[in-house]
Amino acid sequence: AAFLTRGQASQVFEHLIGAHSMVVGEYVLEEFTRHCHDYFGLPGWDVAEAVQLVRGLARVIPDVPDPPWISQDPDDDHVISAALRGEATVLLSADPDILSLGTIDGLRMIRPDDFWRLERGKL
Repeated sequence: AAFLTRGQASQVFEHLIGAHSMVVGEYVLEEFTRHCHDYFGLPGWDVAEAVQLVRGLARVIPDVPDPPWISQDPDDDHVISAALRGEATVLLSADPDILSLGTIDGLRMIRPDDFWRLERGKL
């Protein structure tokens, strides 16, 4: 959403760049690319540029073929597994299945808007 709108998602992303270390799974980048093409019809060069930006700003965690079973959605397991392997402490998501997990091994699942409210309270 940070690349598709100039709203809160982009503000959160810009804040993350300056205030936190980011970790992203290769799976997430692949899904982002696919969704941008399939659902939003964005040109390939725009999507590739956004992915390159994220690759330059975040530590990219390689995907594993069969991540451990963590959630009810096998696709979410790729996301959560990468965050855990990347030693992230927070996973930003609006996915209700991911959010329902709460905290796993020190990884807190939180909505981006809730994270943004917490962070703005620190500024």
